[in-house]
Amino acid sequence: MKTNGAGFWIGVSLVMVLLIALMFRWLLVVYGLRVTSWFRSPWRNVELGGKTWSLHLIGWAADVVPVNLALQQLMKLLPFSKFVVESDHVHIQLF
Repeated sequence: MKTNGAGFWIGVSLVMVLLIALMFRWLLVVYGLRVTSWFRSPWRNVELGGKTWSLHLIGWAADVVPVNLALQQLMKLLPFSKFVVESDHVHIQLF
């Protein structure tokens, strides 16, 4: 049976999603941010009131607590597509 290699490319795509998520987490640690939420299961996401297609589900979003105001100002300069200051944390995400 001959295949068109779709399974291979799906696997490559999943690996790339994971690598981007791990690089994102590494960046958060390097900048000294305390991460309160990163990867979420669909069930945990529902418990927390997350959006159906939340980037937390693939590790491309995080809720963090900056340890000081200077760090919060620095976060605004980093390449995050979304930066939302909420009551007890800052939500950041890629893309």
